[in-house]
Amino acid sequence: MMAPHPAAPVALALRGIFKLSSFKRKLKRKASIKTAKYLKKNMNTIIQDAVNAKLSGLKKIPDKCDLCDLAFDKSSREQVFSWMLKVDEDRDVYNLFCPACYSKYYDQEEEVNNV
Repeated sequence: MMAPHPAAPVALALRGIFKLSSFKRKLKRKASIKTAKYLKKNMNTIIQDAVNAKLSGLKKIPDKCDLCDLAFDKSSREQVFSWMLKVDEDRDVYNLFCPACYSKYYDQEEEVNNV
């Protein structure tokens, strides 16, 4: 009778480790396929919810400056990029400032913060 090779227990242990790693790989693959199927099935609702969230935020933007009541045209690119919108998400408050009023407001806010 032949004596077992001294490396035999190590080889058996390594074979078990390799089986475990292939099992982990199989689980990861299964989870990624499940996620891909979910996203493919529900993509339209996910996109629609994201669009609705953005549009609901746009509807909350005021139509005039909060300080001087100057009218704000949402379709004017120049006004959209020059006016300032301050959003307080905790209280769900949207404050809109024209460039002149914002500079006054910003200066007052800086004075309060420096004191």
